Amino acid sequence: MDYLSDYLCMTGTLSFHVDVGGWKDVLETNVDERTTSTEMLHILARTTKGVDGVIGAQLKRMIEFGKVETVLQEAPVAKSAAELGKTIAFLNTRKMSQVVNDVSALPGYQSKEQSEMGQFIRLYVTRRLLAQAGMYVNYAGVFSEIKGKNEGSIQLISNNKQWPCVKKMAMEETTSPRTIMEFMGSFVVSMDNKIESYLSKLVDLNKIDEALANGPQGKTASDLDKLFLFLDGHELKQAISSLTKDAQLEKWLHVYACRNALEKCKIFVKYSQVEIPGLKRLLKKKKK
Repeated sequence: MDYLSDYLCMTGTLSFHVDVGGWKDVLETNVDERTTSTEMLHILARTTKGVDGVIGAQLKRMIEFGKVETVLQEAPVAKSAAELGKTIAFLNTRKMSQVVNDVSALPGYQSKEQSEMGQFIRLYVTRRLLAQAGMYVNYAGVFSEIKGKNEGSIQLISNNKQWPCVKKMAMEETTSPRTIMEFMGSFVVSMDNKIESYLSKLVDLNKIDEALANGPQGKTASDLDKLFLFLDGHELKQAISSLTKDAQLEKWLHVYACRNALEKCKIFVKYSQVEIPGLKRLLKKKKK
């Protein structure tokens, strides 16, 4: 039972339309006192489903992504979450860093712009490697790949007092891939923040944070081996199951735990970690 539905009641509408490459979705719904926070979580998670694919498609338009793919072939293959330590640690090697720096050095780009590009590359690659081993850091619980079409649009309009929000962009052949990436990054930060605000109404997220505080930290292969064993282990699962018996909510809480644990280890898994122009202002506003 969603005991906070009265507290969270919002009267208005929520509209989400997207048609970009292989990602198509249409959602038109009324939001009122009968709308539970769990229902809102399902809606908001849908809005993040294809973001990784859009980012990846734009990266491949901008840089020599084949060079990144070539060096990634040297990374240890992880078939499960418990084997991910050495794979993710490979992303911090000198060889990988050199390739990222080389392909990020686009003509006319200043150092901050090159750094932003490198962060997008690391974020996309990290999320893909995690997903290949069955660990997701997207609240939609998927990792998407989008090929082909460079035109389309994305639009989300939330028309209510609790959450007034307008996010929309038309994407054309002439639209800069970087502009699209920055918009998508900003978009998913807004959605992730709202998702976590709803999670905090349903359960005490401090309990997850306390469990993570006792977990392994560090960036070496050995440190990350221990961390991924912890994230896939009984202790964290027990901490989550003590908060809820809802299977879907447990999955969202595990995503929350993985995202925050990896961020503490300076691993790029959240779009809020990318230094997108104007994003710091957005994050400060969200914290108020």
